[in-house]
Amino acid sequence: MRRISLIFLLLFISIFFLSACACSEKLKINVLDEEVTIDLGEEKTLNIEVNKEIVLNYESTDLEVVSVDKGVITGIGVGSAKIIVTYEEFKKEIDVTVIERYYTVTFIPDEENLHLITRVQVKKGDLVRAFVPKKEGKAFFAWYLDDKVFKFTTPITCDITLVARWENEKKKITFNSNPPLDPVFITEGETYMPPAIEREFYIFKYWAYFENDNVIPFNDPIIITKDLELFPVWIENFYKITFDTKGGDMLEDVKIDKDGVLEYQVSEVASKDGYVFQYWGYYEGEELIKVYLDQIITINKDIKLIAFYE
Repeated sequence: MRRISLIFLLLFISIFFLSACACSEKLKINVLDEEVTIDLGEEKTLNIEVNKEIVLNYESTDLEVVSVDKGVITGIGVGSAKIIVTYEEFKKEIDVTVIERYYTVTFIPDEENLHLITRVQVKKGDLVRAFVPKKEGKAFFAWYLDDKVFKFTTPITCDITLVARWENEKKKITFNSNPPLDPVFITEGETYMPPAIEREFYIFKYWAYFENDNVIPFNDPIIITKDLELFPVWIENFYKITFDTKGGDMLEDVKIDKDGVLEYQVSEVASKDGYVFQYWGYYEGEELIKVYLDQIITINKDIKLIAFYE
């Protein structure tokens, strides 16, 4: 029993001694950064070491330059101010400078002509304005940051270098045709074959273009090296009926598709002042073949119908 009491007594003395040592430990406050530079709008925690659980007091000498809250300072405006740190008898001033930081954006439009490099100063967090460079024989594709396309909606937060990527210039292919076709743009050096088109009463043969007043057929794929204006070459695929009104009112020609029904019902009426139209006719050799109104005739060649009056 006496031994147990002795143990408790020694334990109590030890705790008391340790508590006394802790209470007697001297407060230490160590401000590690006496000068601080931050960017406008930046937040930074002050680097202060203390050896006890205490609450330090902070005060800014110019709230338009820097604010402070529980040891965290924020750059409000460009300039200099002091943060005063206090606790009982302790007092320390920290010099704070707030700057407006700028970064350099370097544009390299042509890696083979470095004298064309452009450098732009951009305020931290702002956007850099894009521009489109030019290079003979090439079409601008995009600005690249490292191996990715740079998005100009990205705020600038460090120095960067943008390199232009190019592709072969696009050449314009226009079509002088009926029916009309929209122009197309083909990258220089690529192979192109224009599409075939259709037209009533005609067979499409090929596209062609002029070069030094010569007609150049475009009936096989070619490598595009310049702008081209193409026109279609057609083969007629119809028989034509013409009307000779013998001085009467003109009538339009009629086309009969060779691939269609090779018959035609003659419904045209010739008109001539002072005369009454009777019938049409055409010659087979020296023989006159009469064709009356609404008569159906077979077409296997071009025919000229002649008006007869009384």
